[in-house]
Amino acid sequence: MKYEFSGETKSTDSGVTLHRIRALVDISSAGVKTGDLGGWIEDIRNLSQDGSCWVGEEAEVYEKASIHGNAIIFDHAKVHGKANVCQDARVCDDAEVFGKALVWDHAYVYENAKVYGRASIDEYAHMHGNAEAFENAAIGGDASVTGNAKIYGDANIGGDGVVIRGNAKVYGNVMILGGEIYDDAEVFGDVHLSGNPYIHGNAQVYERAEVRDRPHIFDSAKVHGGAHVSDVVYICGNADISGNTCLSGMGRISITVSVHHQ
Repeated sequence: MKYEFSGETKSTDSGVTLHRIRALVDISSAGVKTGDLGGWIEDIRNLSQDGSCWVGEEAEVYEKASIHGNAIIFDHAKVHGKANVCQDARVCDDAEVFGKALVWDHAYVYENAKVYGRASIDEYAHMHGNAEAFENAAIGGDASVTGNAKIYGDANIGGDGVVIRGNAKVYGNVMILGGEIYDDAEVFGDVHLSGNPYIHGNAQVYERAEVRDRPHIFDSAKVHGGAHVSDVVYICGNADISGNTCLSGMGRISITVSVHHQ
């Protein structure tokens, strides 16, 4: 055994009794020495006695939530419901993971971020700020989701360098393998993003649109239908790109422009 109950208890707001733990061995990866007090769990099923996983400080793990592998939950973080945090994942600050969410690999959830529903955070992805991932969202690669961003539906985010921040929303069957989405931009539907596109302002990319390379889509511009946008084209103002239109090169489309090609 690597921990025991210290005898100290408290109750959650929902009336669940939690027990503070005490380390029986050193856990170097968590900075824990034998005899150190840890955080709070409801039952031994919440924290594996194997591996280097730990619940520290004032963190809480309860209901049917499970922490195992080398995962560490600390500060005032909460993990509950049927959530699972494992491998080398970290959850800290005031972050909350619940529902049937899965946080694993080297994922890091911190600050006031929330992961719930059946959302999955893995690889080297970071969820922080007030960001939320829920429903069936999957976030991986080295993606950074922060601010008040919301990722939901069946959105799948991976690849290198993806940044989603501000009040951005990503949902539906979106596949994002690169780029930055920020401000009040929305990406939804069956959209595919790759390369390093920038989508911001109040822009919307939706339906079956495909965006790749380094285009900038901003202001109140819309790209939708089966439109394909690539290279470093700038789409801004009130531009509306739809249908099966293909735009590439280094052009600029702005103001009240609508391009429809069926």
